[in-house]
Amino acid sequence: MNTDSARDDLESRLLAQLRREIHDDGFTTRVAAALPRATRPVDWTFPLVAAAALAGCAIATFVVPVGPAILEGLRDLAAARAFTPAAIGALAAMGALAATGAVVAADS
Repeated sequence: MNTDSARDDLESRLLAQLRREIHDDGFTTRVAAALPRATRPVDWTFPLVAAAALAGCAIATFVVPVGPAILEGLRDLAAARAFTPAAIGALAAMGALAATGAVVAADS
């Protein structure tokens, strides 16, 4: 889009000449001071996503019929046995938590 700077300058000067201040004896200031302070709405994204992630991990850990497989997987990972089914499940749970963190970070 091409703009003509001379025309822009002319328009700016004309608008500056037409501007007139309206004296209100402090009315605007008094009204602004009397208005209630604006409150920021609460952003529930992080608490809800974090609670859902924790609930999902708790369900995966304690409700799965084979026992606390994720805890066993973490023990397997600590013992450098990374390819057991429990360790793979623990890595998947950590990946899900990392994805949750990425979603929360991207939303912020």
